[in-house]
Amino acid sequence: MSNWFSRVAATARYEVSGLTKRPWELATGLLFPVIWCLLVASIFGTGIMQRLPVGIVDLDASPASRELVMTLDAIPSMSLVGFHSPLEAETALKSAKTYATIVIPRHWQRDNLKAQGGTLEVFINKTYYPVGTIVEVDLKTALASEKMQALAVKLTGRGGTFAENARHLRATVPDVYFYGNTAFNFSAYLLPTIIPGLMALGAGLCFMGVLVREWREGGVRTWLKSAQGDPFAAIVGKLLPWVSMYLLIATAWVAYFGGWAGWAPVGSLSLWIIATMLLILAMAGLALFFASFAPTWVIGTTIMICLIAPTFPFTGFSFPNNAMGAGAEIFGELLPLTHYLHAQAQCWVLGSPLDVTAITLLKLF
Repeated sequence: MSNWFSRVAATARYEVSGLTKRPWELATGLLFPVIWCLLVASIFGTGIMQRLPVGIVDLDASPASRELVMTLDAIPSMSLVGFHSPLEAETALKSAKTYATIVIPRHWQRDNLKAQGGTLEVFINKTYYPVGTIVEVDLKTALASEKMQALAVKLTGRGGTFAENARHLRATVPDVYFYGNTAFNFSAYLLPTIIPGLMALGAGLCFMGVLVREWREGGVRTWLKSAQGDPFAAIVGKLLPWVSMYLLIATAWVAYFGGWAGWAPVGSLSLWIIATMLLILAMAGLALFFASFAPTWVIGTTIMICLIAPTFPFTGFSFPNNAMGAGAEIFGELLPLTHYLHAQAQCWVLGSPLDVTAITLLKLF
């Protein structure tokens, strides 16, 4: 057994020593994926959308409508831009200068005083889905709070907070809580999905490129000679340096996100790190599988790219798997990233029992 480990170590030294002759491989296999991750991590800034331009058209020009405009402009996610007519506001919306338009109709104050329910018109550009959703949720919450405040004063003679007014009116108001992300911060919403996905993509392509290198360049005999003719030791030794580097990067990412970045896990940090390591090892397994069965190195590399490049839509993070078609759902279940995201959620925000997380981790093997 000790001889086998010696052969693995010899092949690993052979692989590392060749990096000086192939600096481009180190750049494409390791440096570029790290740069991708750093660039993506820098996109979101604070992760909270603030002062998004929203058009406002006040056709009523009444004290009540001006008060409503002041209330809406105080919402942190919105920055109101005034327009004289709905046509001007529509032009701004269509030219992407604003994300939404709010129109306060004529006689809005009069209709509300007569309890006829003056209707606001709201137009939202939902092609920017996250932006449109944030604007819609914040707008509805502000309008509901404003309406409840007015009703509380009218019916009980008292005003107060949203919760106090709900008690005054005996209204049922849901208490909504976003596990792990109460402020709907996009750093917490997207980074723990995109960064592991990019690492898995980079690792898969790197491992496949390393495995087919000698096949492509005609150096298989030299490679096997470094392992004294043992093919299993040759494969393990070849992958060992690259897998080790990606395991280190993956562990550093979890430590950064769950520690320095402040998104501490509710459950086990150790299990979260184990899940991340299993994701990298799963990508190594996929690369080895396709490299072993492909008739040519070109076909093996192509299959690997076709499998992992379109991974994100099938993981269920943006659209639930059980709402997909049967074929898409089955394909999603075959992807390591799908099960990794489940394990990450269980460790990070849900604090799931050990037996539940263990079953998810087993799916990554």
